Amino acid sequence: RQHIGDPYDPFTSLIEFYTWVCFGFEYDRLKPLGGEVYYEKARLIAENARFEIEYSYGWNERRNFIRELKKERFRAIRTAAFHAEAGSYYLEKDDNETAMSHLTRASGLITSGPEENLDLRMNDHIIRFINPQEFERTLIKVGAGDILDNLIEWDANRKYFDIEE
Repeated sequence: RQHIGDPYDPFTSLIEFYTWVCFGFEYDRLKPLGGEVYYEKARLIAENARFEIEYSYGWNERRNFIRELKKERFRAIRTAAFHAEAGSYYLEKDDNETAMSHLTRASGLITSGPEENLDLRMNDHIIRFINPQEFERTLIKVGAGDILDNLIEWDANRKYFDIEE
């Protein structure tokens, strides 16, 4: 089926849009760029909903939000979200070597772009791809102080990373 709501309903489309965004966000954590298919579903809803005469408010912003989310500049951080999640998973399984590999990759992807790529903010929409405090705790647990030092150096204004001792 194309839509959750059948027949089409403007309110159900709003719920469906955010449902697909949430699925995309979570699926990016399970597979590198795995959320793409869900973001595309959200984009199609936003494209179609803007033609609703009575309920068009906000759809241009939602459409722009999805366009931004799918841009090349966020591919690295979306992939980093997968590696950060995988690093945490393997750390819980006591596989420090695999955890360290994923965490190193996540850190490299994070620092490959500017600070503002760590989250996407547009109007009232915010997606934080990686929770910096959680990522910090994971790096500390695995003993990757050098990686954390690199992240802190990259985040010169301490907007995201700052060791709490």
